[in-house]
Amino acid sequence: MPWANPFRKEIDEVLALTQPPPDVELPPGPEAIAVGLLMRARILLRATALLADRLLGGATDPLVRSILEVCFTAGWLLADPGGYEIYLGHYRKKWRQIAEAQTGKPAPLNPSIRAELAFFLDRSRTDMPPEANLGPFDQQAKTGGFEDFYSLYAMASRRAHPDLNAAKLGLIEQPDLGVMRVNASPIAAELADAYVKMSTYLVARLGAVIAEHLNWENASELVAYVDRLRAEAEADFAAAKAKVESEEL
Repeated sequence: MPWANPFRKEIDEVLALTQPPPDVELPPGPEAIAVGLLMRARILLRATALLADRLLGGATDPLVRSILEVCFTAGWLLADPGGYEIYLGHYRKKWRQIAEAQTGKPAPLNPSIRAELAFFLDRSRTDMPPEANLGPFDQQAKTGGFEDFYSLYAMASRRAHPDLNAAKLGLIEQPDLGVMRVNASPIAAELADAYVKMSTYLVARLGAVIAEHLNWENASELVAYVDRLRAEAEADFAAAKAKVESEEL
């Protein structure tokens, strides 16, 4: 059954353009991680579109947030010469913490998982970079060329977390009565179109960054496509701004 989503054509085009060459081989390193993150972003884009298609756009906040995190991290890995060691060191630390927490619990663990976690308990290993902490996402976004989207990340994060802003999405205020009613509608579709369109652009842009970095054959085509999406978005914004200003006069 065809999607009802109005961005189906653009999404299909982006998914086709960002598909890596079938014969690509990548040695372990930042490029391989970036390509893996791109593949993750493609899955998240399709999931975002499917939710919006079912009028569940209000549930896409965590997906959009994850797409943004993927773009920030992948762009940073390609732009920062020392980023790869920090990235590995960060996850070495995280997995050690998980391993220590798991082995300290009374519940039995699967033996294969125990053996896997034991690797991270050994701090004396020298075949991985030393433990490290990732920098803040705003710095990753800036280094990787996605700085303009950090405010969107902050907004999506507030809506994705179980804080006051997220809670208010499920409530209807009635100030005159001093009470709040439950918003039980499953259709919370606000921001759905904007989220899908922005996610489509982000995945295309990340694909273009990686394609240029790795000299893939479709790099120029993908860059041109991203430029067109950006020009359309800027034109839409200008038109919307002009309409608002005319209504205010």
